[in-house]
Amino acid sequence: MARKKVPVMQDFFASMKKKIGFLLLILIALLLPSLPVIHWPFAWLETFFHEWSHGMVAWLTGGLLHRIELHWSGAGLCHTSGGDRSWVLWSGYAGSVFWGMTIYLSASVCQSRYSSMMTALLLAVLAATALLWVEDETTWTIMAIMALFLLWPWRRRQPELMKLLLRFSGLYVLMDAVRSPLQILATTQSSDALLMAQIHPHIPPSLWWLSWELTALCGLWLLWRMTCQRNGSAINR
Repeated sequence: MARKKVPVMQDFFASMKKKIGFLLLILIALLLPSLPVIHWPFAWLETFFHEWSHGMVAWLTGGLLHRIELHWSGAGLCHTSGGDRSWVLWSGYAGSVFWGMTIYLSASVCQSRYSSMMTALLLAVLAATALLWVEDETTWTIMAIMALFLLWPWRRRQPELMKLLLRFSGLYVLMDAVRSPLQILATTQSSDALLMAQIHPHIPPSLWWLSWELTALCGLWLLWRMTCQRNGSAINR
């Protein structure tokens, strides 16, 4: 019986380490936007997936994606036509949750080769988007910087750094659906919530904000549950 206490304690401390690491990444993701310069690559990445989600849903619902714009400030635009306008608008923040979870899980619960595959997929998505739907030099430059940012740990064959970068990037992208809708409540400028309210005037913008917040919090909860369920005997990565 005494010999069984060692692996139990090892599993306990390994589980606590993963939980604390998860919470620490969330805290950094919340604080990082207040730091100049260093947050830019992550801000561009979250904006890219927000706008790219708009465009992909427009295409999937029978519309067209014309072009994507990224700005140095971290803002962005997606120019579409046709498709289901409601789903196109709602998919921006919902897409941030989906892609954020996908990126995080590829580096968190999968073996190292899946982290490499996810990095390669992200680079392929950036390259395809730049070739098909980017027309201005600013967006080209920003996407090139993002590609170099992702390529650096991959090319240097540093799997642990690559997995940490993907985990944090995934959480940062997901947190877009937590931070940005909160900012919507404090502004009267055009936003996805106000555009949704124009299409559905009987539904107040605050309910669209709430739907994004709940989606993001559910995503965080699922990642937390997966982190809690992982134990110290996980497959070596």
